[in-house]
Amino acid sequence: MIIDHIQNADLYRPISTRLAMAFDYLTNNDVATIDNGRYDLDGDNVFALVQRYEPKATANIIWESHRKYIDLQYIAVGHERMGHALLHDSDNTAPPTYVQQPYSDENDVTLYDPAHFAHLPLTPYTAGMFAIYYPHDIHAPSLSPTDQAATEQLTKVVIKIAV
Repeated sequence: MIIDHIQNADLYRPISTRLAMAFDYLTNNDVATIDNGRYDLDGDNVFALVQRYEPKATANIIWESHRKYIDLQYIAVGHERMGHALLHDSDNTAPPTYVQQPYSDENDVTLYDPAHFAHLPLTPYTAGMFAIYYPHDIHAPSLSPTDQAATEQLTKVVIKIAV
């Protein structure tokens, strides 16, 4: 996992051409004004999902991980918190007791029992910040800055980068 501010994007561009493409999209477009939806940057290899929503209460937390895609989650407008945990197995699978919904190849997601992660702190994010979650990262996005559901709408861009 990487957490940083978009002004430091140049530090991460050399990691891969696909990641560089994602940062180019974020820095060359006013993503705060782009309509919700999917935007293909390189077909299914790199695509952006622009979303607007009110972050949910902590009681509604969902922990997830992906196998096919890296998530670059960028906050364009607003505030939210996200949780993070590492998968422990070398094959990027969690112990079966952690899994709430087994991996879905169609949706590229495994969902986890929130009770196993209740002790972990949630990181606050503000506009201009991003997080990069790799397949070995379990994450809990879309959470209100407080424990209650937010009343402020958030604009976030999730860029899916094929592994």
